[in-house]
Amino acid sequence: MVQHNCEHKVLVAMRHSLAQAYEMLNTEGPSDSERMQYWRGRIEGLEMGIRIFQSHNDCQSKSGVGPRFFT
Repeated sequence: MVQHNCEHKVLVAMRHSLAQAYEMLNTEGPSDSERMQYWRGRIEGLEMGIRIFQSHNDCQSKSGVGPRFFT
């Protein structure tokens, strides 16, 4: 159970970081094309990391944390 709790904390932290990256994209991005490209790349990397993490742990089966769909 301790390992599962740790996995949940990691996933929550990754999702928090993703939310922050989206916020920065919306605040910094529109005025600076280089920053927009940076934040888009960061978002893509975080989304991929979350998908990989979810597919290689057992959080999905225990807590309902499961996959989150990205738009």
